[in-house]
Amino acid sequence: MKPNAFNIILLDDLSPQIEESLSFIQQCGNKHLMNITVLHILDKEHEALFQLQNITNEEAEQTLHQRIQSLSQQWNLDLNLHFEKGNIFETIPKIADDIHAQLILFHPHNITPFQERTASNAFRLIEKSTIPIVVIHSLTAQSFDKIITNSIDNIHKITDLLNINDSVIENMDDCTRWEKALIIFQLPSTMHFTKEQQKSIEKLIFNDAHLPVIFRKEPSSL
Repeated sequence: MKPNAFNIILLDDLSPQIEESLSFIQQCGNKHLMNITVLHILDKEHEALFQLQNITNEEAEQTLHQRIQSLSQQWNLDLNLHFEKGNIFETIPKIADDIHAQLILFHPHNITPFQERTASNAFRLIEKSTIPIVVIHSLTAQSFDKIITNSIDNIHKITDLLNINDSVIENMDDCTRWEKALIIFQLPSTMHFTKEQQKSIEKLIFNDAHLPVIFRKEPSSL
């Protein structure tokens, strides 16, 4: 681990979408000042899938190490795999606390039959998390030239740390062009949201422009 570096967790579910998260990291000016933990959680569904394929947990972990090593070389990033058995909603906060993570990267699947469930899982992560979560989409590889936000308060904390250009910031309610933008969405500090708030958050998770979204609460270190 690099001393005095920025600790982030990149959630991995063996899908190709992990490269969208790596693309986002590549756009951050401080990418070489990051400790990047790729977290793969072996939940009951993944374990059952491995069992059907006659793959032991040890073999799965070894395959994951090889995959992460290959991605590290491909993207020129120092990636560290953390393989954990458990429930995602219990394991993620525990690991985030253990490594003092300051950001979590998550890539949902834009596949219609599973979209409702994926949005629900993402919402639960966002609702319970005390640190910012970045939702990454398939078009994140496109560079962003502005920030769209619902609250400018303390926005520079996170843009400075990621070394992201924040010279152009637009209010979400007044924005007319959503292409090539990064959304930073300020959430209320409450741990439980209304149904209306949940719908707004889930709509942002699967926003039509496929823009990356940073969800953050106050009070927050970022």
